Amino acid sequence: MKRVGFFLAAAFCMAVVCSSVSAQTTYTWNQTGTAAWTTSTNWTPTRTTPAVDDVLVFNNGATTIVTAVPTQTIGQLSVSGNTNVTLQTGAAGNTLTIAGGTGTDLSVAAGSQLNVNTANALIINVATGATGSISGSMTLSAGAHRLTAVDASGITFQSGATFTEGTSFSGNPFGTTNLNSIVFASGSTFIFIAGSNPFGAAQPSSVVVFQTGSLFSQTGTGTPAFSGRTYANFELNNASANVTVTGGSAVSIDNLTITAGTLNFNMTATPGHSIKGNITVASGQTLNFAPATAGTVNLNGSSAQTISGAGTLTFSTLSTINVNNANGITLQKDITINGGLTLTAGNITTGANTLSISSTGIVSRTSGHIIGNLKKNFPAAATKTFEVGTANGYSPVTVNATAGTFPADFTVSATQGPHPAVNAATSIQRYWTLTNTTISSADLTFQYLAGDVMGTEANYRVIRISGGTPVSFPASIINTGAHTASLAGVTGFSDWTVGENVAPTAAPANLSGRIITSDGAPLGGVVLALNGGSHVRMTITDASGYYSFGNVMTDQFYTLAPMRVNYQFSPGAASFSMVGNRADANFTATASAMVANPLDTPEFFVRQQYLDFLGREPDQGGLDFWTAKLRACGVDSECMRQERINVSAAFFQSDEFQQTGSFVYRLYKAGLGRQLSYQEFTADRAQVLDGNNLDARKAAFADAFVQRAEFTQKYQGATTAEGFADALIRTMLQSSGVDLSAQRNALVSRYNSGATLDQSRALALREAIESASFRQAEFNRAFVLTEYFGYLHRNVDGGGYDFWLDVLNNRVPGNYRSMVCAFITSSEYQRLFSSVVTHSNGECSQ
Repeated sequence: MKRVGFFLAAAFCMAVVCSSVSAQTTYTWNQTGTAAWTTSTNWTPTRTTPAVDDVLVFNNGATTIVTAVPTQTIGQLSVSGNTNVTLQTGAAGNTLTIAGGTGTDLSVAAGSQLNVNTANALIINVATGATGSISGSMTLSAGAHRLTAVDASGITFQSGATFTEGTSFSGNPFGTTNLNSIVFASGSTFIFIAGSNPFGAAQPSSVVVFQTGSLFSQTGTGTPAFSGRTYANFELNNASANVTVTGGSAVSIDNLTITAGTLNFNMTATPGHSIKGNITVASGQTLNFAPATAGTVNLNGSSAQTISGAGTLTFSTLSTINVNNANGITLQKDITINGGLTLTAGNITTGANTLSISSTGIVSRTSGHIIGNLKKNFPAAATKTFEVGTANGYSPVTVNATAGTFPADFTVSATQGPHPAVNAATSIQRYWTLTNTTISSADLTFQYLAGDVMGTEANYRVIRISGGTPVSFPASIINTGAHTASLAGVTGFSDWTVGENVAPTAAPANLSGRIITSDGAPLGGVVLALNGGSHVRMTITDASGYYSFGNVMTDQFYTLAPMRVNYQFSPGAASFSMVGNRADANFTATASAMVANPLDTPEFFVRQQYLDFLGREPDQGGLDFWTAKLRACGVDSECMRQERINVSAAFFQSDEFQQTGSFVYRLYKAGLGRQLSYQEFTADRAQVLDGNNLDARKAAFADAFVQRAEFTQKYQGATTAEGFADALIRTMLQSSGVDLSAQRNALVSRYNSGATLDQSRALALREAIESASFRQAEFNRAFVLTEYFGYLHRNVDGGGYDFWLDVLNNRVPGNYRSMVCAFITSSEYQRLFSSVVTHSNGECSQ
């Protein structure tokens, strides 16, 4: 019976033309340690005669190293059952070809691993018609191994799968020829540690396809390929990495995440590069958009995008961010734009955060706006439009800053719905919050929606709400066609809206007075707090004891109180209703026991910086600005210590000091080849204080300076342009070590532009002291010298000057903070104002 059955089966097979007379054989690896591929007994059944259709299975759950992998063709390779397999070949260039069979031909199940880690390169090639599906993990390391597929989509890394281009790997892991043959599906991860990029071919062609939802994780320090490449999610995850990507061909990324390290996204060209998902920078990490030439990054996803993380995110002056996402961008961190911001489609929602546009930033708008806080910097008096709005529409504010202390920051946000303090039936259905510290006067224009209008628009006025009280301005200009409301000469900033007239009507007045001691002497440095109206305002008396508050709203009740430690005042406070200008709010001060130091009062400390470094009384905007930084610390002593250093150092570094005090210093050092004394500095700096005619005063001072006996004697033989330029160059080389020979022609030309000998010399000298190399060479010397002049009001002692100069130049270069701290906590400085010493140099080691 068996023989008859055999012949019947054979006849049936011949009748249907069978493709094979024998089924492919499955061999299962039976080793758990290190063993050779070529040992037949390591397989079950014994693999005595390998065939091209063999199915090789690793499924024993062990960690095993398979050595001596030969060049061989098999049908299928499968790793499953949480098995960890590492392949090693004895000869470089051996190829394991997977020819295919029924089902998936190269398979690594979830929880299993297939790795290659020898210096000898092994190629795993999935042949045409065959397929690979990886759900577990694969790592190629230590050599130039390859995982290749002949057909498009030949190998797919499934969700949860991980491929690692590992340590000491070299070359392109998937080869360079078979385009689109390797696919990373959503949920899979490619980890890049070493080697070349996985794209293989020249852009825009690619061997690998990253599908939406897959992740490219850069965990090495090499540079990934960006120019002309398409990723899904990209992550930098190496704390030691400082990666710079460049190129002009567009890169496309979904989510961009900086988990660890620094990524300098310096891609150039327009229309630019695409980030279609979220941008996240983890705490302590950095993402810089800083191209060498103009570059545009498009935020153009199809769903809402976010920018988040506590790390550093910078947008440089040559970087333009184009928002082109109808679903919008949400900020979960503060960001500052130093280059371009283009609003093409969709809104930016800031929440509690702030979008800042620096003095170099530019906003261009086609559609979309900012919902939330938009801050812009005014480097000088200028007009800027704030592109704000709410969910239901665009309602910008135009601010024409006409006076104040610059640079100045100004913040605007819009809120949908009527302001709670006004009549909703006669006011627009929105309001704006304006925040500013140093702009003292501005013209404002508010644009609202036609749908915002309630009541009679023709009767509208601009309304300010401060301290819960709405005040309307009769001088408002309303354009009912354009739906705009304008007001000139605004001096206070809070909440603003537009509506029909409300009472009271604003009528600003001035409040002033004087404080003297019991013997009739003026008392400077007294802080006065004006409480009432919208908020508490502070000012401080000048050296003559005078103070003033401008733009005080009338028809309100105020309390005015003077404060200075170690003094009592009569009266202790004054209360009154403002009905017009008032100039008689005077007080008498009586000295009391020394119990404190006035330097610990924020306003007094700030005023002293103005006096000591800028040679003038503070303007109200500047006093408010710097004092606010100190008062923001509250009772946090460490915060206060840090801010006192920051505030004080800012005065030396300010443009005003560099144009006045530093100008005088540099004239002496360049022209006479020596440092000036405290007495010379005090007398001469008083002639070049900041103001509208500063340049004329600097010119007059320089003209007088070159006529001084010391100067004329030093240059008595230099009566020609060339002779004076050469003599001046020699003086500066000897005194500062700066050689301006390369600028000789410019000095000669500047000299020749003068009408007289003295004017010519003054012009050439001013040209020389503005040299960047000279300013840099003298910066630290001037800083140290000015510390003695400003804080201690005396000449330097040689040992102290040399010590601090050595600190700045050599020990901890640029460590101005420790020097400033040492001076402001010194007993000598504190005792200039009180016998009570409250700080010590020990604070500077914290």
